[in-house]
Amino acid sequence: MRNKRPTRNVRFQLESMEERAVTSSISFSQFSPTVAMAAARTSAQRAAALRAATPNRFGPVFAASSAIRVNSTRAAVVRPVLQSTAPPSRTAVSDTNISDVKNGPLAKAGQELIDLYLDYQAFVQAGGQGTFRSTHAPSIQVVGNSVRLDVKGASGTASALAGLGMKIESNDPRTGIVEGLLPIAELPNAAQLSQVTMIRPVHYPRMR
Repeated sequence: MRNKRPTRNVRFQLESMEERAVTSSISFSQFSPTVAMAAARTSAQRAAALRAATPNRFGPVFAASSAIRVNSTRAAVVRPVLQSTAPPSRTAVSDTNISDVKNGPLAKAGQELIDLYLDYQAFVQAGGQGTFRSTHAPSIQVVGNSVRLDVKGASGTASALAGLGMKIESNDPRTGIVEGLLPIAELPNAAQLSQVTMIRPVHYPRMR
C-alpha cells in the first residue's frame, strides 16, 4: 500500500508539467511576431477568398480597351475590323481611249481603222443622214455602214465574227484569215475577241 502513493503522485506531477508546457507554448505563439504575422496572412487570404466567392450585384467587371465594349448586363463584345473584299473595278470600253493605237480597244486594228471608226461616230452623232464617207481613211472599202476587213485569228474566229454581224466572204483555215464585211460600229467588239490577233482593212485598188 505504501508503494502506490508515490507512483500516483509522480503521475500527477508529470501530467501537471505537460499541461504547463502546452500552456507555455500557446502563450508563446500569441506573443511571437512570426506566428502573429502568419496568422494575419491566413486571415487576409480567407477574407479575399470570401469576397471572391460573393457575386457582384452590378455584374462582371471588364478592363476597358479600344477593341472591347463593356455593358453592365452583357458580356464584352469584340467587334473585328472587316476589310473590304470587293473586286477591283474594270475599265469599260469607252470612246475616250479609242484613239490609243498601242493600248486602246482598237490596238489590234491599227491607225486607219481607228480613224475610220472616229469618223463614223461623228457621222452618227450628226444624224447619220446620207452616205457615210471617211475623210481620214478614204481608201478603205466601205459598203453602206460596214467595212471590208481581213481578220487573222485562231479557230472559231469566223463564228465569233458572224455573231457580231459580219458577212463572211472567205475563210482560209490554212492562214487563219477571215474576210468579210463587218458593221463599223462593231469594230471595238471584234478587236476585243480573244481569238483575234490582227485586223486589217481592205483598200480600194489604186489607179495607175
